[in-house]
This record gives sequence, structure tokens and C-alpha cells, in this order.
Amino acid sequence: MGLWFLRYFASRSDIEDVLAYDIDIESLKESMSKENYPKDIYVCKNIKECVRTADLVVICVPVQATAKVIRSCAASMKPGSTIAEISSIKKDSFKALRNVPKNIKPLCIHPMFGPGATRKANMKVLLVPVRNRDLEAKAASWIFEDISVRSISFREHDRYMGLILGLNYFINIIFTEVISDENISLLKEISGTTFRVQSLLSESVLTDEPELVTALITENPYARQFIQTYIKRSSFMLSVIKSKDTVSLKKKLLELRSKVEKHQDIHLSYRKMYELIEKQC
Repeated sequence: MGLWFLRYFASRSDIEDVLAYDIDIESLKESMSKENYPKDIYVCKNIKECVRTADLVVICVPVQATAKVIRSCAASMKPGSTIAEISSIKKDSFKALRNVPKNIKPLCIHPMFGPGATRKANMKVLLVPVRNRDLEAKAASWIFEDISVRSISFREHDRYMGLILGLNYFINIIFTEVISDENISLLKEISGTTFRVQSLLSESVLTDEPELVTALITENPYARQFIQTYIKRSSFMLSVIKSKDTVSLKKKLLELRSKVEKHQDIHLSYRKMYELIEKQC
């Protein structure tokens, strides 16, 4: 995501200078050499050099390191500047932002898209207000031009991410582990739409950094709770299947359909699944 922000800010005509720093400077330079940036980006030798004159600092580091890097950056930033972080779990980063000096503006955001995203129309960003919701929403809207920004509390954020990311990644990891023992190429060759969509999702999860996936599952306590619930309900479903209790299984499927249809047009979802596959082809 750090490279995504470099490309994004370098493309903005209203931004004069873009600076970057990484603990592995050579790796950063190597990654940047593969990109065609609209303007020069200066690679700094250390954090202090990178942030001391910046109007905006965006921290893109592993979840476990975010709070520490916030404190490190804030110690060298100029008054009136803004410090932003994009971590997928806000519990620790939110507290760190609350404690930055009063003359530095905090911004707690979570882009709900990955570094491969290109179309702004499909992007959204979550804003977790730290001190002043209106001012922070305005700052987030300036950073993310034409991208939808929605406010949410840090506790709500982490709980929902436990489902949206933690449980979702867990399910796809297990699915991938099961099919990895089979002939995946053959499975795709003979499969229908549902399997192709599911395999597409599970393979996409594997492109994320292992540190991120690990953090989403282990660092978010809500994720662990949802995973435990998932396993418990999976065990119940397995017992129903083993006993060939088709009555209970059909009843459960009808209950689920009824609950979901209160919030979502499942027939529309079905059509969208086919549209997704057709676009891929």
C-alpha cells in the first residue's frame, strides 16, 4: 500500500514533493524502479528526514509496528502537519494517534481496497475520528479525491474487520489448504461458476503479505471470536451431514435465505457473480 500511495500522490498536480522511507531502502528503490512515476520521488535516509518538513505523513507499515512508528514520526513532525495511518486493526494505532502532540493533526483511516485497485468508483475509505470528526473527514476527503469516505468508531471498525477480513481470510485459507492437495488446474477446467469465484477469492488472499494475514487473524480479538463461532457452527453442520438429517439441513438453508433476503437481493447477487466471471474471461 505504501507503493500505491507513492503512485497516487505522485500523480496529483496539487502536490509538489513526495518523499518516501522504508527500513529496507534498497528494496524500496528496487520496487520504485519498476514503476513509471509522473514526478520524482525522493527516498530519505531515515524517518526524521522524511517527516520533518512534510505537511502530510502517511504510515504504511505492518499492524504490529504501527503504534511505534506513529510515535517515532510524531516526535519529528512540524506543528500543523497531519499524521495518518492505514492499519487494518485500530485498537493500538487509535490510542497512539490520540496521544500525538496537540499541534499535530491525527488521521485514522482504512482504505478498503488493496494495492491492485485502479478504479476510484469501486473504492471506499473508512475514517475513525480521533479528535475532530468534521476536520478529519475533510482531510480524508482531500487525500482521497472522488473516493467515498465513511466514519466509524474504532471499536466498530475492529469488530467489523473481524468479520470482513479476519473470518473471511480464515475461511479462504482453509479452503485453499483443502484444494491444494488436489489437481487445481483440473478442478478449474471442470468447475462451474461458484467454484471459480471461490478459488479466485482464495488465491487473491495468498497475494497479501503473510504479516498482514497473520495480524488480521491473531491480533484482532473479534476475529478470534467469529472464527470460534464459525468452527462451532461448522461442527454442528457436520453432525447434521453425518446423520443425513436432510430435514434439519433444508430447514437451516431456508432460515438462512430468509435472514439474508431481509438485507440483500440474493438473485441480484447471483447475477453479479456471473457478471464477475464474464468480465474475467
